[in-house]
Formats: sequence, structure tokens, C-alpha cells
Amino acid sequence: MTTALLCAACGTQFADTPRPPERCPLCEDSRAFGRPRGERQRWISLAELGATHCNRVRELEPGVISIATEPQFGVGQHCLLVLVAWEGARLAIDEDLTLVHCAGHFPGSAVLHAARRGERPACLFAGDTINVLEDQRNLSFMHNYPKHLPLPAEDVRKIAEIVEPLAFERVYGCWPQNRILRGGRRAVLRSADRHIRRYAALGEACAGSPSASTTGRFPT
Repeated sequence: MTTALLCAACGTQFADTPRPPERCPLCEDSRAFGRPRGERQRWISLAELGATHCNRVRELEPGVISIATEPQFGVGQHCLLVLVAWEGARLAIDEDLTLVHCAGHFPGSAVLHAARRGERPACLFAGDTINVLEDQRNLSFMHNYPKHLPLPAEDVRKIAEIVEPLAFERVYGCWPQNRILRGGRRAVLRSADRHIRRYAALGEACAGSPSASTTGRFPT
């Protein structure tokens, strides 16, 4: 008998297998959350998960649905379902919904822009490409979240240039509580500008440090 098991640390479901996988490649990536592999590597079936958890579905905006597993499972992310009226048999991006490639966190990282429709204001669904912080006012731009490694200034500049032409009021991030409900576009551009300026200041400090010229490391 085979079972499609999930990694309890990250929530990824694997193909049907007669026995648990030997490893989770996502957890072994340097950007993974969690404790050392030996402490975190545990496998669970959908039936076992369903016995202790449930999915909470709630509407954030007209046509914007959040689906989150409770109690928290894996890294605690939620799924955002954006309802859009499509025409014809093909699922195509139209004037209301635009997938925008920003790169940054991963080469293929993207954001989803939903134009204003009815009572729903224009929204940016940023995932972890642009990270909404807990204060719901600022954002960060990260290469590696668990290791707290930010993106280089040039990468952030490119993201800002790509996002700047978009009109949006709200920003929704990876986690249910991470969202900006007003002034989202201003917050993204302000946060990008701050990130770029601070990186420039660090670069100047390194250039003026004798140790930086020989080791290439940030001065302490």
C-alpha cells in the first residue's frame, strides 16, 4: 500500500510511496525554516493531518479567499484564492490580473497584481518575493529568511522599478497576519528606498575599512 506523505516541517506533500522518503530536499535547502534535520524530519499522512487540523476559509476582499490550516502546520503559510471572471476555455491573464516576474528571493519569484474591481481595491499578492513585516507598515527583501540574509541593493532596485508602475492599495504576504491594507504601494517603494540606502551606507563603510579591503567582509 502506498501513501502520499507530507513533511511535517515544511508541509510539502510527496508522491505516493510504500515507505517514508529518506529526506526532504526543501528542508535541506539553506533557506529552509526549522530545527536541524534530525529533530524535524517527521512524516504525516493527509488522514493523520485531518484528524488534528482543519482548513479555515475566510474572505479578505470580495473575490479574495484566504485558506489557512489550523492549528499551524508546516511553516504556517496560507493559500490565497483570487476569483477572476475568465472568458473562453483558456485560463489567461487579463486586464484585471497580472503575474509580474520580479526575481529576487528566487530567480522565478513573482507577484500577482489584481486591479481594482467593484468594492475590491487594487491588491498586490507578494508572497515571499516582497515580505510584509509584522508591523503591517514596512516590508523586507530577503534572499534567505531563516538566515536573515537580505537581497543585494541592485536586486531590490530592480524589484522596485518593476513594481513602481503598478497601482495598488493593499499588499498581502505569505502569512495571514502579514498584510498592508492602506498605502501599500507607498510602503513598498519606501521600504525599497530604505533598503537600497542602507546597503549603500554599508558599502561605503566597507570601502573605508582596512579589514574589508583584505577580507571582503563587513566591518564589525
